Amino acid sequence: MKTTVFLGAGASKPFGYPLTAEILPAIRERLAVEAGLFGGNPVARAAEARLKLLLPDVLPGFHDEALELPMITDLLSLIDYSLAAGRTLILGRPAVDLLELRTLLDWALLSVIETGDKSGLPAHPLLESFTNWLNSHRGASGEPIGVISTNYDIAVERKLFYGFNSHFAVSQAFDFGMRWRDPDQFGLYSPPLQPAYRFYKLHGSLNWLRCENCEHIYINTFGAISALAFQQRSQFNTCDCGHALLSTVLVAPSMVRDVREPNLLGIWTHALEQLRTSQDWVIIGYSMPSEDIAIRSLLIRAYNGAGPVKPRIRIVQRDESRATLSRYKQFFPACEYLTGGLEGFLQHAQAGL
Repeated sequence: MKTTVFLGAGASKPFGYPLTAEILPAIRERLAVEAGLFGGNPVARAAEARLKLLLPDVLPGFHDEALELPMITDLLSLIDYSLAAGRTLILGRPAVDLLELRTLLDWALLSVIETGDKSGLPAHPLLESFTNWLNSHRGASGEPIGVISTNYDIAVERKLFYGFNSHFAVSQAFDFGMRWRDPDQFGLYSPPLQPAYRFYKLHGSLNWLRCENCEHIYINTFGAISALAFQQRSQFNTCDCGHALLSTVLVAPSMVRDVREPNLLGIWTHALEQLRTSQDWVIIGYSMPSEDIAIRSLLIRAYNGAGPVKPRIRIVQRDESRATLSRYKQFFPACEYLTGGLEGFLQHAQAGL
């Protein structure tokens, strides 16, 4: 049986990564500490100072800890809408300041998530159990296990990479839905014909950097590299084609977003086919919110294209939510709803249910 696991933000929460609602409060908390967000080098300190200056111009109550902050989705959506419409939110400042703020918020978002990476160590027992389940399920079925993730963090794949000692070795076992460059040897790898894993990240990743000239993506299989996009030019953020700086690959949580990056478009197509041809879907930590139209469309099209025999669909959430269950049941009437989060699912799976 071909299985695909779909990971939302709730799947990474047990490993120390923040949920969307926790990101902006974490940014405020770290900005209150000198060099607490981007680090202590001169470039990072200057960026923090600019963020402290520009952010209150758009969100005047940002530093008032008595106030509940909005979701970072709301803030980014407001900025993205204004940039797309050619309008400013900062009276008396040039439009480039709003664009700078948007870039700084991307850096801040990645910094907060990357901090969580320290908690997602390979020794984490739940992570160990989950990757063991992935490996055993792959071996039992004979099919490559499919993982589709909306998350930027690298907890799951990094643990899976530990069985390989080089980027090249990873390239022989993992299909990422695109060709990618080796950050050490500058080799260019194509997806293997018979992968052990199909690992598709829909919104980018902490361990990716993209060249805006040749459009190839570098993948560092040993850890996060996204912060290099915001540092001074060096050999580590310069492409083999000579272009610098390399940039992040990040589809930020905004309601005004349009995926045009060619590699990501290909990954979405591969993800659709992976779901469409799978007999077993496990959707962990994703509530299918109404504003997430692109992913909702992806799931519905894959389900409708599966043929007369529909896949088994298990929805895994931490707690029971009538609203979430209703959203899924509207489109997938036979889906099963499991509570207890990732840990509960693994107990359920070990019982053979």
